[in-house]
Amino acid sequence: MNELYHSFKTIGLAGKPRNDVNLQMHKNVYHWLTERGYQVLVEKEGTETLELPSTALAT
Repeated sequence: MNELYHSFKTIGLAGKPRNDVNLQMHKNVYHWLTERGYQVLVEKEGTETLELPSTALAT
């Protein structure tokens, strides 16, 4: 796991949550990754739907 951690610093989340369960899962994954020091990028629609900070916006 340590080798993998050092390999990746930025991770992109893709997908369109279509219901509350999936929406919460995307939020949980985003926060889990950021708490562990990863930069997480999400498509524009995802950042708006998930109410994430603009720093998460993938351009």
